[in-house]
Amino acid sequence: MNKFLILIVSMLFGIGGCAFAPKNPASHKVEVEEHLLRVNRNGYLIPSDFAMQNPLSRDSTKASLSFNEVEIKYTKIWEQAISLACLKQTKFKQKQCFDSFQSYFLDPNNDKYFSNSEGEAVKDTPIKLLVYFHGGLNTYSDSDERVENHVSYIEDIKTNSNTNPDWHYPIFVSWPSNLLGTIGEHLLWEREGRVTSTGTGLISTPFIIFEDVVSSIGELPSNFYFQFTNDKDRYASGTNLSKYLTSSIWEEAYYKYQNLNFQEPLTSDYLRSKYHSGRLNSDMKNIAINRSIYSRSGFKHRAESAGTLLFTPFRYVVGSLWNGAIAANSWDMMKRRARSMFYPHGDFDKRMKAQSGEHLGTFFEFILNKEKSYPALDIELTLIGHSMGTIAINNLLSKYKQDWEETSILKDIVYMAAAANINDTLSIVPTILRNNINDIGFHNLTLNRVAESAEVYGYGLLPSGSLLVSIDKYHDSPEHHLLRTMGTELNVHSSLDVITEAFSGMTDPVSFKSFNSINHSLPKKHGDFGCILYWKSSTWDIRNEEGHTPKPGEELCE
Repeated sequence: MNKFLILIVSMLFGIGGCAFAPKNPASHKVEVEEHLLRVNRNGYLIPSDFAMQNPLSRDSTKASLSFNEVEIKYTKIWEQAISLACLKQTKFKQKQCFDSFQSYFLDPNNDKYFSNSEGEAVKDTPIKLLVYFHGGLNTYSDSDERVENHVSYIEDIKTNSNTNPDWHYPIFVSWPSNLLGTIGEHLLWEREGRVTSTGTGLISTPFIIFEDVVSSIGELPSNFYFQFTNDKDRYASGTNLSKYLTSSIWEEAYYKYQNLNFQEPLTSDYLRSKYHSGRLNSDMKNIAINRSIYSRSGFKHRAESAGTLLFTPFRYVVGSLWNGAIAANSWDMMKRRARSMFYPHGDFDKRMKAQSGEHLGTFFEFILNKEKSYPALDIELTLIGHSMGTIAINNLLSKYKQDWEETSILKDIVYMAAAANINDTLSIVPTILRNNINDIGFHNLTLNRVAESAEVYGYGLLPSGSLLVSIDKYHDSPEHHLLRTMGTELNVHSSLDVITEAFSGMTDPVSFKSFNSINHSLPKKHGDFGCILYWKSSTWDIRNEEGHTPKPGEELCE
């Protein structure tokens, strides 16, 4: 019956299920499996062969990794991370580094295994882990390709830690957040936040489809209006009347930024079209923030703008249907999967016990236990989330709140174009920073406000505005300002009173960086955050006015 259900989904939506695999194994740049943690839609870690199977041949009841399999996988990642840490030492110290860790792990409290020189070698060798959470509309294959393209640059094996302190051992969380898969889950498997039986799913699907279609038609007028306001803001922002023609949130954002208590106050003739960055004063000295600029020119830009205007009627119809109930329900399933990684469904549904295995949170339990068991280790953990990957990180931080408050391993939290809302983020991140005695950096990166509203798809034939614009306008329908996404410049700047208060009175470095949107710079679009050097501290630095172009070239996004 399950295979019959999957067959129907495949026929309806053409769901693909094959993970990325190089045609020629010899061309494999890195060992993908040593950098991937794959999670299924119910929140359990799975083997790679399951992700690479066709949906028709998958047996979800046998998909989850067992405790022993997970332990072996974690240990392999841990060993590789230590190996990289030792390789970052000078050639003279590398052997001593390997020998020191080997002795230390035999017995961390036994002097006969652990000399003073070995102890110093362990303490002076940071084990730098980076865990990356991708956003929505990603498949297992997308994650594999990301690993292939990014790992060598993040590890930067050719240099040592003295010449490049930004190296990390990267770990990529791979979870299915693709559009068709989440639509299929909404139509066939999920009811009231729980997994339904196959029979119930099939019987109720026609009613769900009918509701979605009727709802989408009923939402057409409001979706027309939301698209119009986005277009109005986009074009008005480039005129001298932007103060009067753009939506109120644009003026609110400018007003709040203009009235911040900067260490070097804004000049009296400061214009909204000028770039500015600064650090705040008083008990907010830890907070740095900037206001970005927008400047585009050239034939391609003019052609996109002309196409957007020319095809406005077509774009509004397609956009209203695209952003209707079906897309909103797909978005709900993506959020469901982001939460399931740390709160798997088997914990709340005895029918799923046969599928139960280990959830993603056990990886962080593994790392935190290493810190407790081997106190001499210098572990540095950086969490980076893009788009709805930030929702997953918020759930991770919330589930292990006390551990994060007590640990010394958490170094930086980086949110890129965060789909997590302001309220959820402020309810957990500042609390952990405030209660942890160490300084933990929090860096919130956003697109330029005009670039956010001006993002086009299909050469202007599809709705304009980034995915975060769609979430705020159509999918989440926030009933309060603080429920808007944390990843847009307008939302951050118009909420500065609440945000700065939440991060005030601490020494932890906090930055809110909006990237300039100028020709030949990145990021210009929501998806461009995967093309910048997101693991480098310089990328998070608001003092870089010109934006960032990936170096070298386009390799990060090939």
